[in-house]
Amino acid sequence: MADTQADAAATGTGVPSRPRAVLPALCATQIAGWGIIYYAFPVLLPRLTADTGWSVNAATAAFSLALLVSAVAGIPIGRILDRRGPRGVMTAGSVTGTLAVLLIAAAPNLPVFTCGWILAGVAMAATFYPPAFAALTRWWGPDRVRALTIVTLAGGLASTLFAPLTAALAQHLSWRATYLVLAVILAAVTIPAHALALRAPWPPAPPAPPSADHTPVARTRPFLLLAAAFTLSGFAMYAVVMGLIPLLGERGADATTAAWALGLGGAGQTLGRTLYAGLSARTSVTTRTVTLITLGGATTAALALIPGPMPLLIVLAVLAGVVRGNLTLLQATAVTDRWGTTHYGRLSALLGAPGRLAAALAPWAGAALAAPLGGYPQLFAALAAVCVVAALLASGAGGKERAMADGRPYGHASSCPDCCSETGRNRVAARKRQRRSASRKRREARLKAGAWSGLAALALLLTFWSVIWPYAVGVLALGAVGGGGRWLWKTDRLARAGDRTWRHENAVGAGHRTLAEVDMMDGTQFEDFVADLCRRDGCTEVRRVGRTGDDGADVRGRLPDGRTMVIQCKRYDPKRKISNGAVRNLLGSQVHFKAEVAIFVTTTYFSAPAERCAVQNGVVAVHRDHLGLWNNGTALPSLTAVNGAGQGDRRHRALRKDTYE
Repeated sequence: MADTQADAAATGTGVPSRPRAVLPALCATQIAGWGIIYYAFPVLLPRLTADTGWSVNAATAAFSLALLVSAVAGIPIGRILDRRGPRGVMTAGSVTGTLAVLLIAAAPNLPVFTCGWILAGVAMAATFYPPAFAALTRWWGPDRVRALTIVTLAGGLASTLFAPLTAALAQHLSWRATYLVLAVILAAVTIPAHALALRAPWPPAPPAPPSADHTPVARTRPFLLLAAAFTLSGFAMYAVVMGLIPLLGERGADATTAAWALGLGGAGQTLGRTLYAGLSARTSVTTRTVTLITLGGATTAALALIPGPMPLLIVLAVLAGVVRGNLTLLQATAVTDRWGTTHYGRLSALLGAPGRLAAALAPWAGAALAAPLGGYPQLFAALAAVCVVAALLASGAGGKERAMADGRPYGHASSCPDCCSETGRNRVAARKRQRRSASRKRREARLKAGAWSGLAALALLLTFWSVIWPYAVGVLALGAVGGGGRWLWKTDRLARAGDRTWRHENAVGAGHRTLAEVDMMDGTQFEDFVADLCRRDGCTEVRRVGRTGDDGADVRGRLPDGRTMVIQCKRYDPKRKISNGAVRNLLGSQVHFKAEVAIFVTTTYFSAPAERCAVQNGVVAVHRDHLGLWNNGTALPSLTAVNGAGQGDRRHRALRKDTYE
């Protein structure tokens, strides 16, 4: 029930719930933000330290401090997101990020350099994944997993695009000049994208589900255990990423091979994100949480225990990347899967803050622990044990959820007066819950059987690796190509179907506004309203072109029969009438744009000369009475049949008020 409420609130009715510019804008800003603020630093670090004389440890400490600031600042930023939406937060974060990069580039000494990174930490909290996830969760509602997947896939390209770009700039410029160029790119991409694309109304938060007690979610045992599990898992995963190259070096790999292994692990991370939607549809939230954390520990243990050959270690690095990709989306949906979307921004920040702190400390801690433990294989074995502990904590965090037989989130009341007031209805609901529970058990049994089969196959693969490795690598490559192609095809179909559904819902919603609401619109909103009505009636290539110097055209497109049309929109007070000159201006616009049909839409009436001019010249004159009919479902082509058929006197409009209003 909580999910239903959240989805309803997220989608809404009568208001476009998924502004079309948001998703591509967030994809672009995540690529630019991560690529410039995060991934450019390790590329420029050698040149930076060589030029300034600062130690690597001091410069890295400033960067780690930014990550710590990001984790702490994310909590108040999450509260602001819940109340006011992402536009102001992410736009201010983009400006702050640009200023931070400029300060880093111009820093004359280490303290100023550190202050620049502190400012960058605030920008990270306001522009990186958490606020983007909050925006998509509220706007996309039940389709949030697909939207989150697309954004994280785009974010995965940040290092692919900006690491080579940063390196290329550094070959021709100093590190300071390189940061200046990157700051210009960051400002040009993120500030206008966040300021212009996130202007849509922020849907109201759904009501919080009733709970048996009044304990805040952030203080409940499941929340605290889950936060601890994500903290340990995040520490292990980030330490593995930073320790992979030293580990492979101890296994005999050269620097190039180790770098390729790390890069392929990033590709595996992207692949893993494409698999999460299917996994979430087939498993319960606790099962997939425990499974993914356990798989992370398994790949870490395999890297610790298997000495080679090198192709097998690269395959394990890719599998570790696949698990990391799924864990990113697991954490992005952890709050909504358990507690709904009411306080997503705040709860998500609280849940992820300890993990981000651990991730900031993981590179330093991993390097510090490797020597006392005896090397990186021993470090990876210890990190695998940490993942096992995290999986046990995640299993404990799901205890309350498993106790809820109907699958509702923890904290939802076991009964409610709306749906459980009748004994018969309770029995029907109980039978449905039992069927769902049995189906879930069967899915989990199949998942366990598949896991054991996979372990057996892995054991056979390791035993006969020296003989079959060329065939195994070939099959893996073909499977990756085929799976990627099928995913692209399926994603395209789903995207097209979702877009059609969304456009249809918006078109239907456009016809449910009263003329009193239309009178409250400004000129631009009225033009958008007319364009939506045209799309509802099957017109194609409809676009709003009205602006200063628009040559008399506000909307252009094609009628359902294929004829081109040009529309002039005038939102006037009903007491004011359209003059003959305005109609003649539209005729000139028709000639200018070579349109086959000219349509004049207004919220008022035409003067008698203006109406005669329209009828004589074939202009479709949609006055207030006909606009009421069009708004209530009459198709646009049908209005041409009554063109010029009176505008209704005051008495007639009073009798037909329901029709026109």
